[in-house]
Amino acid sequence: MSIGLSFTGKIDSPQALLEAAKALAEERKYHLAAGEGGMKVAMCPLGGELGILWKPEGGPAGPWLARGGCVSTPAGAGFHRAAAELMETVVGVEMAWNGSEGAVGSGAGTPGYHLAGGFSGPMVQVADRFQEDMAGENTGQAGEDTGQIPGESPGQAGNVTQPSHPQAFSLDYVQLHDLAENDHQTWLADYMEGQVPVNSNEYTGKFQGYNLIFLTAEGFSTYAIDPELTPTLYHLSHSGFVFENYYVPLWQTSTSDGEYINCTGLIPDGQYSMRKSADNNMAYTLPRFFAEEGVSSFAYHNNSLTYYDRYLTHPNLGYDFKACRLGELSEEEWGDKIFPMEHPNAWPASDLEMMQGTMSEYLNLERFHVYYMTVSGHMNYDFSGNAMSGKNREAVAELPLSENARAYLACNIELDKALEYMLEQLKEAGQLERTVICLSADHYPYGMTEEQYEELAGKSLKEGLDQYRSSLILWNAGMEEESVHITKACGSMDILPTLLNLFGFSYDSRMYAGRDIFSDREGMVIFNDRSFVTDALVYRKGKDPIWLQDEFGSWIVPQEGREDYLAERKKEVKDRYQFSAYILQENYYEDVFQAVQPMGEPGKS
Repeated sequence: MSIGLSFTGKIDSPQALLEAAKALAEERKYHLAAGEGGMKVAMCPLGGELGILWKPEGGPAGPWLARGGCVSTPAGAGFHRAAAELMETVVGVEMAWNGSEGAVGSGAGTPGYHLAGGFSGPMVQVADRFQEDMAGENTGQAGEDTGQIPGESPGQAGNVTQPSHPQAFSLDYVQLHDLAENDHQTWLADYMEGQVPVNSNEYTGKFQGYNLIFLTAEGFSTYAIDPELTPTLYHLSHSGFVFENYYVPLWQTSTSDGEYINCTGLIPDGQYSMRKSADNNMAYTLPRFFAEEGVSSFAYHNNSLTYYDRYLTHPNLGYDFKACRLGELSEEEWGDKIFPMEHPNAWPASDLEMMQGTMSEYLNLERFHVYYMTVSGHMNYDFSGNAMSGKNREAVAELPLSENARAYLACNIELDKALEYMLEQLKEAGQLERTVICLSADHYPYGMTEEQYEELAGKSLKEGLDQYRSSLILWNAGMEEESVHITKACGSMDILPTLLNLFGFSYDSRMYAGRDIFSDREGMVIFNDRSFVTDALVYRKGKDPIWLQDEFGSWIVPQEGREDYLAERKKEVKDRYQFSAYILQENYYEDVFQAVQPMGEPGKS
């Protein structure tokens, strides 16, 4: 749920307002931060805040123009009533509650507050407009669209232009419990019944009816992106949706586990989770949703069919899977699952050649979903044993870097060439405008030592979990002039639910460990050792927590709320881990599939 209030008006003196706010904050144990042009009051450790900006209307003697509002994540109506009470006390006007809990909007029936006193001009606005005005006021460009998603906590989408609905199926929980045969399945039934579904948001269905090309890029890193060496990667990562706090954890089975979390939205369970899933009902992956709309899904990998048993796992996800080599399989039985490449036995093989050998299979279809697992960025990073580094060696020859760093950049040039070719072919086929490109790493380039990776980055990566920071590409040609920046903490487990939301599929947000990045939920990234990152905290196991500040320099979680906050987030990490493990171990989507009841309109059972 996303609800808020905003207001504009006039005050006699910001100093008087600030003194009253300080007295009330001290009395009620709120956290207050103030500067020359405004103040912010943190009233809830979960993110509930009231902000006010002011500037002189004519001269310093006043009156002063003031604007403000409150935004929150799960705080809800109770928080906004508290904010109204604070405004009544500080400003000396009555603010009346107008409506009931629900989504912020501008139409009839929208909940919010209106001013009933002399703080001039009743004006109910959606919470994101307040955030835009705050940003504009601080840069001298009031009201200008900054291109950054506003909302209840950093980076979250808050402008819900359509009525929101829970992203959930109607589940028969009685049947779900009746199907339980052991403690794990009973725990899953209880856990799912207790979860509150994520709501739809302003980005729900943005790409409904579009094509999707989704790539897991071998060993990809933000530091492979360069405007001169890899211009296509640079362009795609700096336009469309731009994720400024995106992480890719390293899991026990590196590439295969990286694929698993990208494709399923579930945390890997020990080793070889993708391989373990081959016999399970994987009913809630992208190909299954596309199939409901009559869209075919294809998957390609420029290695052998049998590596990590992809010839079994990926068809089980719903893909028609092909590779460039047979592996241990017979040509008689599996020859039609091989796509042509000029150098299929090169190591690593060429991502560009993979595109050249596969795109003709789907470009002329009315719609398509395609998944690529690339390999050109695979270690080792040197010029003697890495075919792609050797191929692109000349492009990096003059860089003042070690051979390891230059070789890494050189092999990623091949990925860049593949993406350049992809965009060219999509444009020629008239498919570019209706195709979304999504790319994430499987893991950071762990074939480098810590020192070598920091050389590539040009900075220390020892702070917090910076080693795992990465870039998520989520791009469509129609967003060239409207890039959207997201500061919310997010990671690879969030990709699947985010794509399901963007493509407007009717899905159940409780089926995944990840969350739709554009939802109003707090961001969370979970790592292999149960370290985690949220919008308020970087927690590295065995290290002191790093508490984060907001754009005003205030602690997002005040000191007095930190113990509870940390304990609650640790419990959430444990639960999401256990949920993911049991889903895989118990083939639990089979039970869920049986317990799903027919649905009417979205959000209605």
